[in-house]
Amino acid sequence: MAPDDIRTMVRHGLARKIDSDEVPLASVDLFPHAEESKRRRRRIGHTRAINAALGKDTLQRVSLPSRRAQLVQSLAGNWSISLDFSAFFDAFQLSKEVQMLHCFRSEGEIFCLTRLPMGQRQSVEVAQGATSLLLAFPTPGCVTQSYIDNVRFVGTRKAVVAAACTFVKRCNSANLRINDIDQRSSDLATILNGLAKQEDAWLGLVHDLKHKRVRVGEKSISKLAAVVKELRGTTPAYTVAAFFGLLLFGSSVLRCNVAAHFPTMKFLRRFSKDLAEAPQRWKQVVTIPPGALDDMLRWASEVLANVPVQIKPNDAPTLIICVDASAWGWGAICFNVAEGSFHSASVAWTAEERISIGTDDSVYAEPEAAYRALCRFVNPVKAQVEGTVISVLTDSVCTVAAINTGYSPSFAVNRIANRIHQAFGHLAILATHIPGVNNPSDGLSRGQVAEVQAATGLLDSLRQLAGCATQRPPNVNL
Repeated sequence: MAPDDIRTMVRHGLARKIDSDEVPLASVDLFPHAEESKRRRRRIGHTRAINAALGKDTLQRVSLPSRRAQLVQSLAGNWSISLDFSAFFDAFQLSKEVQMLHCFRSEGEIFCLTRLPMGQRQSVEVAQGATSLLLAFPTPGCVTQSYIDNVRFVGTRKAVVAAACTFVKRCNSANLRINDIDQRSSDLATILNGLAKQEDAWLGLVHDLKHKRVRVGEKSISKLAAVVKELRGTTPAYTVAAFFGLLLFGSSVLRCNVAAHFPTMKFLRRFSKDLAEAPQRWKQVVTIPPGALDDMLRWASEVLANVPVQIKPNDAPTLIICVDASAWGWGAICFNVAEGSFHSASVAWTAEERISIGTDDSVYAEPEAAYRALCRFVNPVKAQVEGTVISVLTDSVCTVAAINTGYSPSFAVNRIANRIHQAFGHLAILATHIPGVNNPSDGLSRGQVAEVQAATGLLDSLRQLAGCATQRPPNVNL
């Protein structure tokens, strides 16, 4: 950092020159990060020595709700208030002993940081812990959300204003500053009432709380549009990486059909592998095959359209479908949770299907069986409410991955994932793996219809298992 920046830090109490009797124990790398939108340079302190000494297993993991769970929380009401701290990390004073671990040199003199640097490994844990503590109070009528220095209240207008007032007063007692409000005003409730919105931006998403819809934030859309203009047959690796980060984020929000873009995903797998094996390639240009480039641009146009999607409730499943496949055929049992009834299917593969699908290989037979079971039991004519949860239980790992990620690296399985999205994309279909010995449809896939009656006794245990599936699909490597 420039000497003028160092002097500014000292003047504001963010750094100091060490005393003659103090001994530096570790250094910190300081560098500025320009933020054009805020017309400022953010100070970043990277504590290499401390980060190396602090292994990941020594830190308490910050546990936050999944993105899906946070979206569901937006259904709590039609109003929200979002607040964020000003210079939050600067609020954490380092003790003199700890300051000696954050030393740096400027113009021949040694200085040390007096505040918590953003680049320290446990900084996020400290900041999130403080925010969670400030939010540890009853909030009837609304839910609270937080992410480091960002806080959001969702509920009725009266409830979110009341909760925000309590939060601001707690921040005042801790001498924490909040952006864009006079937090010590005698008319705080009126100020916060003016901040209540029915459409708000939160962590890169825009929520329409009145109509329960969500879309990608304008910042991410404008960044994606700028990166798309840079895509060529040969493009710098960091530009390609930025493109995929923005594209996949937007696609997950807008529930785009990932399976429809197999050429792009195939290129992404190779691109990611190359960077992992040779990090120096970050500074090199990447050759994008013409077919992949065309598909990338088509996919980007879908995200840039940014059509809002309905927020799906995190309800218990309406239908629980257990499905299995074998060389003989496929079988499934569909439990209607509300009615407590069930239907079953046991269908043999035709000679033509055995060849065209490759039913001797479970990698191909199992996903096909899941698609056919959905077609059999989810009535395409009878209107299904958007967001209705349907749980699919299967002993096929690749089927679970294809349904929950909407994509498969296998061309044949990916084609089935594409068909599932095209037919049932408006529904919340979540897959869960169950061991083959516990799959009640195993016998049906072999033509053993008599086993169906015994299987109905598993409804309670299957309902419990399927309920777990609605919380958060597993992470699957692409």
